[in-house]
Order: sequence, then structure tokens, then C-alpha cells
Amino acid sequence: MESGVAFFKEPIMQKTSPSLQFSTTRSCTFALALFTVLTVTLPAQAAPDPLEGKWNVSLVSDDNGKITQDVWTFHIDKVSSVWAIKQGFKEPAPCDIDTRGGQSRSFFATAKNGKAELKWTGTAALGEMTGTLTWTKADGATTSFTYKATKAEK
Repeated sequence: MESGVAFFKEPIMQKTSPSLQFSTTRSCTFALALFTVLTVTLPAQAAPDPLEGKWNVSLVSDDNGKITQDVWTFHIDKVSSVWAIKQGFKEPAPCDIDTRGGQSRSFFATAKNGKAELKWTGTAALGEMTGTLTWTKADGATTSFTYKATKAEK
């Protein structure tokens, strides 16, 4: 002993055996690999899109207040309307959907049939939707509608 300080040749902590170190390292490596595989291969379960599905719609003509009942179906990035099909718009309309709203969705869609055109705008949240629909007929005459809709039961 020098100057009252004790020197130890061995560290105070006990050494672990090489087999224990290998086993612990191997377990950690396996756990990390498993976590990586599960994270990469299993898709996150996304919340259902609040716009996707069928909607019961009440169209109210801005011209005369006449109410027309309709059913709209949103699927991925398209919208179709039973009423629009009767007016000659056979194909689902491409739909631009703003997904930044969390549980709400704003959208804009345009359907064309020759010179005739339908334009939808609206916002859906918590099973309810409101907006406008403008129908420009082939002769250039325009009819505008406001609407309220509720999500149809599955």
C-alpha cells in the first residue's frame, strides 16, 4: 500500500462467463431482429376512412327548394351517385380528397358526360356530410344544390 490507497488487482464487479455473454447478446440480437421483421412486414392497422362507403343524401335545389333523395358511394378516390347515373353520368367521378382533417374529409369531384358536367364539393365528419353539387347541362343551363347526408348503416 502506498499513501494509504489500496490497489485492487481485480475489479469489484464480478465478471460474467463467456457463455452467459454470448447467450445475452444472442437473445438481444434475436429480439431486435424479431422486432424489425414485425415492424417492417406487418402493416399498421389504419383507422377506417370516414368518407369511404355509402351515404344517404338529400339534395335541395337552390332554384325551387325541391328535395331529391340520392345515394352516393365513395370508394378509394371515386364517387358515384344513383341520381347522376339517371342523368347519364355512368362512370364514377374521380375525387380529390383532403385527408389532413383527421376524422373529417373535404373533397372535390367532377364528372363529365359530353358537354354536361357535375361538380361536387363537401366535407364529411362523424357520419355526416354537407356541401354543394352543381349540374351544368349540355345546353349550358346550371342547377345548383346544397345537400346534407348521413352515412348509411353497413
